[in-house]
Amino acid sequence: MWWAGVPFEDRPGNKDRPCLVLAVRGERVTVAKITTKSGGGRAGVIPLPPGSVGDARGRASFL
Repeated sequence: MWWAGVPFEDRPGNKDRPCLVLAVRGERVTVAKITTKSGGGRAGVIPLPPGSVGDARGRASFL
């Protein structure tokens, strides 16, 4: 688990977000996004236990 500055999709700037590190090659890092949005039943979404990523409100997270 790693916190990274992730760029906004709809405007300039970024926000620190939790992510799962999948691979590191030199200075390139491949990560999977962790979010509090459930994915709407999309296949392959993995639920994480509430509070597992350090969320101060103890919300459930999804990978």
